[in-house]
Formats: sequence, structure tokens, C-alpha cells
Amino acid sequence: MLVEICVDSLTSAKAAAQGGANRIELCSALKLGGLTPTTGILRAVKSANVAVDVFCMIRCRGGDFVYGNDEMETMFADISILKANGADGFVFGALTSEGRLDEVKCRRVVEACYPLPVTLHRAFDHSSDWREAVDSAVRLSFSCILTSGLQATVSEGIECLKQIVHYADGRIGVMAGSGVTVESLPVIKNAIPMLSAVHSSASIKKKSQCLHRPLFAMGSDDSFDSEKETSAEIVSQIVAIAHGNDPS
Repeated sequence: MLVEICVDSLTSAKAAAQGGANRIELCSALKLGGLTPTTGILRAVKSANVAVDVFCMIRCRGGDFVYGNDEMETMFADISILKANGADGFVFGALTSEGRLDEVKCRRVVEACYPLPVTLHRAFDHSSDWREAVDSAVRLSFSCILTSGLQATVSEGIECLKQIVHYADGRIGVMAGSGVTVESLPVIKNAIPMLSAVHSSASIKKKSQCLHRPLFAMGSDDSFDSEKETSAEIVSQIVAIAHGNDPS
């Protein structure tokens, strides 16, 4: 079972590799569900010789997955720059206003990323018809679907996730993500033995080193002690469970 760890810092990328992750999903702003990373962080991760594949999120803003032309042009520019700086793959998803996978926009992104693989991210979980979305993802040559089973977490969506894996039937990879922890992964594995990949942040809260505390934050969810970073120890435990070993 492949283990992908989502990270938004060089420190977390190093921890993911140290813990034995197979792949990194590199983002910025994980508190917003993950946005496009900067060229700087990709270069830093690559320069650090982190010995795992690095898939870059392509998402220009938070909120919904219905994108306008200007937003698409921004993301195409990001793909070109990140591709030139060593990205091993990409993560993307776009929907129509009715909740269908936007095949026109997704096809253009998959073509722009070629020959690198593209994961369909959890825009899938906001789709109005998941079976239609699976079929579209296969037609569009996405390499994998990242999904929580249409719920906030995999544990809540596990019954639907079973159906998704069964319906995909090997035509496309299915990766379980959102709320995958050391505690939940054994249950997920037992419930869905055909699952081939899992996705986790494997994170812990990061205590701010700032001693002076101002009276206000710079964003709606930007308190100094709200940041998280990946734990190599938690990654190693998740990897052990994913590979069928006892992490204790």
C-alpha cells in the first residue's frame, strides 16, 4: 500500500521522507485544504535530496472547484514553472457549477502536465454523481482519485469508499485521504483490503517560538499556535501499518 504524505514546508517534507513515505503531496496553506506551492519550496525540497516523488497541488485559491478563465491561466502558468523545477506529478480537480467533473478544464490540465501523472483530488468528493466522476476521471487519464468517500473523513465515508473502489475495479487507482491516522488506518485496511494507497498529513501541532503576542491575528484562522508539521514518527507508524507490520 502506497503512503502519500501531504506537506506544506521543507521541515515536513524531510520528516515524511525520514518516516518512510512513498510520496509527498506538496502544497501551501494546508489549513485551506492545500493550495499551489511556491517554486521556492519545491526547489528547497528537491535541493534537500528528499528521496521520494513530489506531487504538486495545483489549486489557486480556497473555496469551491469551479474556476474561471483567469484562474485557469494562473494554474497553467504554475504547472509550467513547477514542471520545469522538478515536480514528479501533479494534483488537480475542477467541477462545473452543477457538480460534474469539468472535463474540458481537467483535460487541458492533464495534457499540460503530460507526461507526468495527475491525481484527481478531493474535488471528487464534492461531485454530484461519484460514479459519473469515476468514469470521467478514467476517460481523462487521471492516474488516481483521492477521496474520503464523499464525507469529511474516510472513517465517516468508509461504506461509500468501498463502493468507489469496487466500481473503479482497477481502471484507476483510489487513494483514501482525510482523517487517516495511526488509529483509523487498521480499520480502513480491514474494511477495504483492495485499497492501494492512503494519504495523510501525519501531523502534530507546532508551538510558536514567538514570545511577543500581538492582540490580533493576520487571518481568520491564523493564531500563532495553529500551525502543524509532519511527524516522522507518525509517518513511520502509518507506513508500518500500511505495509502490514506492527508499528509498536
